Amino acid sequence: MHRPYCVYLFALAASLTFRFAAPAQPRPAIIMPFLTGRLIGDHDLLAALRSSGTRVGSLDIPVEVRLVCDGRTFASTVVDRNGIGAFGFASQTANSRQRAGGRALTRAGVAGCIVRAFLPGFRSDSLSIPAKLDRDIGTIALHQSEGLTGVVVSATSSSAPRDARKFFDQARDELRFNDLTRVAGSLQRAVDLYPQYAQAWLDLGELQEPTDIGSARASYQKAIAADPTYLLPYQQLIRLETWQAAWDEVFDTASRVLKLCPHDYPEAWYDLAFAADQLKRHAEAEQIARKGIAEDPDRAAPELERLLGSILAAKGDRVGAVEHLQNYLKWCPVAPDVAYIDRQLTALSSSAAIPSVEGGSIAQLVASVRSDLHSGMKDDQAAKNLRNAKLAERLDDRTIETLESEGAGKQTGAELLRLRDETVRKPWPASPAVPMPTAPSLEEQDRIWKAAAGHSIGYTESLPNFICTEVVRRYREADEKPYDNLQVKLSYFDHKENYQLVAIDGSATRLSYEQAGGAKTKGEFGSILASTFSNIFPTEYHWDHWTTLRKRPTHVFFFRIANAAMNLRSEFRMLVPGRLYSAKASQHGFVYVDAETGKVMRIFWEAENIPLDFPMQTSATRLDYDFLEIGGSSYLLPIAAQVLIDSPGNEQRNEVEFRDYGRFAADASITFDTVKK
Repeated sequence: MHRPYCVYLFALAASLTFRFAAPAQPRPAIIMPFLTGRLIGDHDLLAALRSSGTRVGSLDIPVEVRLVCDGRTFASTVVDRNGIGAFGFASQTANSRQRAGGRALTRAGVAGCIVRAFLPGFRSDSLSIPAKLDRDIGTIALHQSEGLTGVVVSATSSSAPRDARKFFDQARDELRFNDLTRVAGSLQRAVDLYPQYAQAWLDLGELQEPTDIGSARASYQKAIAADPTYLLPYQQLIRLETWQAAWDEVFDTASRVLKLCPHDYPEAWYDLAFAADQLKRHAEAEQIARKGIAEDPDRAAPELERLLGSILAAKGDRVGAVEHLQNYLKWCPVAPDVAYIDRQLTALSSSAAIPSVEGGSIAQLVASVRSDLHSGMKDDQAAKNLRNAKLAERLDDRTIETLESEGAGKQTGAELLRLRDETVRKPWPASPAVPMPTAPSLEEQDRIWKAAAGHSIGYTESLPNFICTEVVRRYREADEKPYDNLQVKLSYFDHKENYQLVAIDGSATRLSYEQAGGAKTKGEFGSILASTFSNIFPTEYHWDHWTTLRKRPTHVFFFRIANAAMNLRSEFRMLVPGRLYSAKASQHGFVYVDAETGKVMRIFWEAENIPLDFPMQTSATRLDYDFLEIGGSSYLLPIAAQVLIDSPGNEQRNEVEFRDYGRFAADASITFDTVKK
């Protein structure tokens, strides 16, 4: 059912803007927790809190509670504002699922997962969720780590003058009303009156981050200068230094953190090892990664295993690389890069492929789909033929993309995606069902990526002034038919997009694009490409596989912006009447680069680890490009997009088509035909 409230979503690293609009008198849905628990601290933590007057869960100490499934943070929340105490994970609708492993956020869906708290310098108990459980999962205790000299409560807070403390408290009150400008102003006045106010510098930096990374970084540095033992600003500073690929600074900051907190902080060990590896200090990176793994028996940072495996593979230690990459898959069996790791293992290991169990092979599946295509069978019948298929081998995206390129329709593609998800724990075929060329060398892979980055960052500068028709079919939940069609005159002039809504369901309208309600997108013409390859947000990437896209050989690269293990995040904001929601989430996806031209022909990105209390729980976009003619010249232009936005009780899907491109003129017009639903 459509949820009646307005939402505006902004993302630093994402470039599509989503808007939801609806009737007046909005009323946000109430989300009840399906799991609850309590958090307690040991004597040392409680004593520190009492001495400073700090309340955990407030601005001072954001104690995070994580729900970890298959080695990944599936959801997170924070303890309430009444001190170390209650926390809860909210339910979602049955059709609202994280893509990784297809788990639903229900008690049954998270059986076998782990709940643990995270606070630098403290070790958390872990609670395993049994198959049958009442809502209350019990109590998690935090224990101070051995050798801890850092603090999570700055002593400078208790020494703050009355006027500075007044402005700090005022900022906390203003935050409840989401008046971020006034919050920043109050915090600035607090640090002007008391430059040693480390907590205020930290909070000010967090407010500055979405719009001014330089100022945010300076604020975190001032927080550390005010109190060098205060652990929390180090976390934030490492994130920004990593964004800016300042690996010497990352190494230095992470080293300082580990001197203050040598135990129970595996994320800092990962930061240090990753920075050393980026600085080409591979032997040192290996030593640090091994130390980090030894300090992380619960594998809170399983990416240490992946990093060590990659270091050993480059070193030529095939046995060691296989061991640690297999450990990574053991802890993260449904990680986004699992297909790449599997291929690494295949190349490193000389062992025979695992024999198939009952069911059909991928080669048989490919032969069956191709037979249906060659016979001219309709898409719905071809999809029906796959409905009861059982596979003994794992189906990958490359095989699906190849079949789609050969003519597999939308319904057939949906069935193939279902089979892909069902076979995620099946063995890979002994040999690929769709042979592809050998992978390019590492040097060639890097050259291809950088060439694609060059084309993408300057993409909008290469476009002419033009107009086109944009058709948006909008769906709710799992409906097969759209609830409406928008027909838009899209003009592109002087590198700016203008959207003019001209028809809804084939009937002329005087409403503006913004007044049409529902979910809409903007930014397809280059900004999503530019943000993916931007130097502001350095991207972790690797060549993943070959595929065939629109009958052309295509390189597919996996990428991640803001690696979750390093706490790199992109900020999302959703404005619901009466409340501004803000959350930070990483992003990952795939970039499809045409082998002949070196240009991006498709990009898919998806947000990951979105906090559970954020109104949106899934944000995924696929954008396709092709070469089209305008005024006698060929240009790379968007041809289609698919957008999925999922929040509790309100899943929305847009299918967007771009067509009828023509050169822009002042008197240009578009005649719209009725669009079939």
